Order: sequence, then C-alpha cells, then structure tokens
Amino acid sequence: GKTMQCYQLACYLANKGHKVLVIDLDSQANLSSTFGVQIQRTLVPEWLIGDVPIEDIIVSPEGNEKFYPNIKLIPASRHLANLSKLLILSEGEIRKEAGRKERLLRKRLQEANLNVDYVVIDTPPMLGDELIMSLVASDRVLIPTQAQDYSIDGLEELMDTFEIIKETENPKLEFSII
Repeated sequence: GKTMQCYQLACYLANKGHKVLVIDLDSQANLSSTFGVQIQRTLVPEWLIGDVPIEDIIVSPEGNEKFYPNIKLIPASRHLANLSKLLILSEGEIRKEAGRKERLLRKRLQEANLNVDYVVIDTPPMLGDELIMSLVASDRVLIPTQAQDYSIDGLEELMDTFEIIKETENPKLEFSII
C-alpha cells in the first residue's frame, strides 16, 4: 500500500493548493505509471551523482485532474535498478562532493532550489540505497504496514535502520505507522 499512500497523499496536498514534488525511487515505477507517466530510462541515478540537472528529470503528471498542475514528478523506470552499481563506480567523486552516498538525495534536493511545499518519496519495499537516501533526506516517514507476523518482522528491521539514521545523519527525522 505504500505506493498508493504516496499517490493519495500527493494528490490530497496538491488539491489543497500545495506545490508537491513526487519522487519515484522504486524501479517498478508503479507511482510514475499511476500518474500516467511511462519513460524508458530514468535519469535519477545520473542526477544523484551530479551528471544531469534536476530540470532534465522532472515531468508533469499526465491527465486532466484539476490539481495536477500543482504536482511535479521525478519518474522511475527499470533503469533505477542500476543505481547501486553507479554509486559504486562513482564512489570517489561522491566522497569528495557529499561525503557519503547516503547524503546524495538530500544534497541534490537542497541544491535544486525548488519552489515546492512538500516532497513525497516512494521507495522500494526493501532496505537499500534508495530507502537509506530517502530517510536521510526526509523530515517525516509514513510507514504503511499490516498487523501480521512478517510485516512486523520487516517493521522491526526498518525501525533499527531508522534509529541509526536518526542518530548519525538526520536527528529531526520522525515517523508514523499507518
């Protein structure tokens, strides 16, 4: 339910008149397609390492919802699965620029000087670079879950990671479980 929660939250905020940037960091690209956007190859990895500007990756949602003009989208594609490899290949440059790869998303968003009220990020369902970067860049994390054993196990792992990020990179980070 996390992708649909992101979509509904972004639409709600945009409908209230807020400017919203939506970032799809899941290589399944379900959030992008929910907004009617299908691209062959995302440039998110190249943006994160600093090879392309944010203007080259932001698109508008497709459709005629009256609030869609308040939404800008950074879409995903299957190419996003190559992010980890690209981060390894660019490790030396990343260290010079951001110190650690976990800080790249926050750094790029700060540099972008965006005129938005909210940034909503959809992450992959597993712990990886995209999720870690999102935690470092976020103020609040909404965690949809089910009251089942496997979901609770995954939540415990996420909470351990959350605490590490809060202690080392982002002391203002807060979360809510949905």
